Amino acid sequence: MPVGEQLEDPSEQAMREQAQAELAKTFEEMPYEIPLLLFTSPLKNDPFCEAARQAIRAIREIAPKITLREYDLSHKIAQKWKAKYSPTLLFDPERYQVRWLGAPVGEEGRTFVEALIMMGFRKTGLSEAEAKPV
Repeated sequence: MPVGEQLEDPSEQAMREQAQAELAKTFEEMPYEIPLLLFTSPLKNDPFCEAARQAIRAIREIAPKITLREYDLSHKIAQKWKAKYSPTLLFDPERYQVRWLGAPVGEEGRTFVEALIMMGFRKTGLSEAEAKPV
């Protein structure tokens, strides 16, 4: 075992596996697909671009209704959606105006998952007045 690495407590592993199974069930019940568009640029924030890819791939393993398309910032699709920073992630841009700059990792992962669930069910819990664009 490498220096500093600790074995995971079996009870923690069981809780993590249970949470993952519940999350997978929630994603399976979502009635709507969620297209994600990821915009990146070579040599610009590569660690964050790769972290964003990995986070999305991990979610897609348990969420079959989430799709991913990746484009370079120079692509005409990036220009259409005004994506200027690498990485930029757009959530179902034909329907929502939600963009994520950077990678949804760490504590931000929870917010990322919650946003996906809201979009997959098309329910935000906001009133009509609150949800109205400004």
